[in-house]
Amino acid sequence: MGGTAVASDDEIRVPLGEFARRVSTFVSQAKQQPLTVTKNGRPVAVLVDFDVFRKLTEMEEKAEDLYWTVMALRQEVEWVKAGRPTVPLEEVEARRHVSD
Repeated sequence: MGGTAVASDDEIRVPLGEFARRVSTFVSQAKQQPLTVTKNGRPVAVLVDFDVFRKLTEMEEKAEDLYWTVMALRQEVEWVKAGRPTVPLEEVEARRHVSD
């Protein structure tokens, strides 16, 4: 399945072959909105502005930190309910960073 680039409000879709032929054009366009590269009509890659990528990566890292904080707090709640001794937050954070 071939084709040409198709734009929508939130992305541009372009077949892999066309992407290869016009890569510099699409890199410029990706600064304005994401570009989805397709192969046989199916998405296989996304090209985004580097600043957007960096922000997404930072958000992912923050989300992971938040997840582990919530898991530690849940464990703490269970220990308190069970009457077990608790672990200071500093120790939890130290243990998490050791396992990174």
